[in-house]
Amino acid sequence: IFGSQILSDSTPTEGGSNYWRVLFYFNLYRMLLAVFLVTASLASFSVGSLGSRHPEQFFYTSLTYACLSLLFAFFINKGWPKYITQCRIQILVDIVVIIILYHASTGQGAGLEILLFVTVSAAGILLGGRASLIAASLATILLILEHLYVISIDERSLGGFTTLGFIGVGLFVTAFIIYYLSLRLRKTEIEIAQQNQRLEKLAHINQLTVEHLHSGVIVVDQLSMVILINKSSKELLGIPESLQLPVPLANLLSDINIDLITLRKITDEKETKIDLPSGKRLLARYQPLGNTYKNEYIILFDDYSQIEEEKRNEKFIAMGRLSASIAHEIRNPLGAISHAGQL
Repeated sequence: IFGSQILSDSTPTEGGSNYWRVLFYFNLYRMLLAVFLVTASLASFSVGSLGSRHPEQFFYTSLTYACLSLLFAFFINKGWPKYITQCRIQILVDIVVIIILYHASTGQGAGLEILLFVTVSAAGILLGGRASLIAASLATILLILEHLYVISIDERSLGGFTTLGFIGVGLFVTAFIIYYLSLRLRKTEIEIAQQNQRLEKLAHINQLTVEHLHSGVIVVDQLSMVILINKSSKELLGIPESLQLPVPLANLLSDINIDLITLRKITDEKETKIDLPSGKRLLARYQPLGNTYKNEYIILFDDYSQIEEEKRNEKFIAMGRLSASIAHEIRNPLGAISHAGQL
């Protein structure tokens, strides 16, 4: 646990939309907290021991914190500076402000140290597990320095280090938990990103394969909307290249006599011949996509004249082979007769 693997959780180099969204919600929490602190400092009655030692310092710090939270919201909306820079500045500001508020109150009796646990957790979520450890270390050091400073000016009796020790241990336990969770989260994100890349690659390969098929391909969904059409289909059916999908199949094949109601009920492969207005004849094969995709099917188009030509070529090839075989069978006895005659 305490080897080099403790630093294996890396900070995201670029914040995606999800990271910016989390940062936005964390700043929203910061704004609500700042409003509460300003309200508590202006209230005529005391809210616990908040600001009991230095009320003015508590008020001005809370007001500054509220203004900073609004400034952070502006920068988050603009996306500048970059994600990592904003997160580091905001986490540092949170820790420093909480320590100042902690000092302006009665120290450990104010309960403001609980806010440090939230900040440490946020650092791990926003910047990775290592950031939560750094935040816990910084918060613990500042708490100890604040305690020593108050003791040095005789505003607090000597002692209280045990409580600070428990707070520090709690911060580090929280940091380790967040570190472990963020490490698992990063690993899951990487696996999902790799899987998405593989899926995109396969989809691209499938698209290229479909585009280069000689047969026309049209895929229809449950709502009889064409969701895929390749180049061969556009050429065979005379469909413009600028066609935007999805488009209703009835509109796409308005000039072709196809029974769409029957197509929705097909359960196995069927084929039929279609005569286009241009005089061209096509062979259409309808095939459902399977039980998983009910009422969805694929239509394959082939030029029937080419199919007939291929059949004629096959007949010619077969006749040529038969003629060669007959010639061979006749040539052998004729050769023997000729040889016998010469003898």
